[in-house]
Amino acid sequence: MIKTVLLVLSFSVFAQAQSLDITSWTFLDRNNYAGDRAAEVCFRLSPAPESLTAIKIVSDYRTSRKGIYYAHIDSEGHACQVVASYTGHVMVQAPQVPDTPTAISKIEK
Repeated sequence: MIKTVLLVLSFSVFAQAQSLDITSWTFLDRNNYAGDRAAEVCFRLSPAPESLTAIKIVSDYRTSRKGIYYAHIDSEGHACQVVASYTGHVMVQAPQVPDTPTAISKIEK
C-alpha cells in the first residue's frame, strides 16, 4: 500500500504596511500681519525605512503655482520642512517606498 502524503505548507508573511501621516501643518505667522506665506509641515513615515529616504512635499498642489520640496527623514521616520503656501493645501509622498499612501492636509483658517 502506497501512502501519499500531501503536505501543504502555507504561511503568511505579514509585512507591516507603510503609513505616511502629516503630524503638523500650520502657517508660521498665524496672524499673517505681513502676508507671510511660510508654513511648516511635519510628517512621519512608519515604520521608518532602513535607508535614507527622500520625501516629496507639494504645497498648493491644486494650483498652477505649486511648490515642490524634498526632505529626508530621520532614523525614526520623522521630518519637518518649511514651505511657502498660498492656499493652505499640502501633499506629502514617499516615492521611493512602494505602496505608501499619499498624505493630504489643508490648514483651516
